Amino acid sequence: YEFKNSLVFRSITILFGLVLILTLILGVTFLLFRATIEKAETAYKNADYKTALTMFEDLAYQNNTKAKYSLGVMYYKGEGATKDYIKAKDWYEKAADQGNVDAQYSLGVMYYKGEGVTKDYIKAKDWYEKAAYKGNVDAQYTLGVMYYKGEGVTKDYIKAKELWEKAAAQGNVVAQMNLGMLYFNGYGVTKDYIKAKELWEKA
Repeated sequence: YEFKNSLVFRSITILFGLVLILTLILGVTFLLFRATIEKAETAYKNADYKTALTMFEDLAYQNNTKAKYSLGVMYYKGEGATKDYIKAKDWYEKAADQGNVDAQYSLGVMYYKGEGVTKDYIKAKDWYEKAAYKGNVDAQYTLGVMYYKGEGVTKDYIKAKELWEKAAAQGNVVAQMNLGMLYFNGYGVTKDYIKAKELWEKA
């Protein structure tokens, strides 16, 4: 009887040990192969779009904001999947709602151009403003264009100048050229050929 109990105990111990080893192996395997934002970005940079898309999806469903934005980019460009502006917009919105500035700018682009949505300068302006406020240089420049042209806003050369100055300070060459044009023509500023020349030379 004692011998039988000993055999049962040993069998249970061995079984428990095997289960523990298997669990550890699976855990290590998961850690080695699970998607990380770094691995996904590396796959994307290497143009391994199918792998990148799968990894970004895995991370996005884990609520990774950067992955959500990246999925938007891939669907927008048709990388690793058929180009789909609707899906791109959905992922951009998910990322933008979590404060991703690039996603906010990208939504502005989609509404400005009418890609996957009805063209809407007011919504474009709203998204550009969110991104521009956080220092996105492209949003600052494009919002300046909207104020210069009066798209979705009242035409305002002074506001355009302020936004282009912010973009120019971050090295946006076109913003520098546009500022030169404002000074050359005296739009929203006192006409100043010397200032215009300096800005154009800098650009």
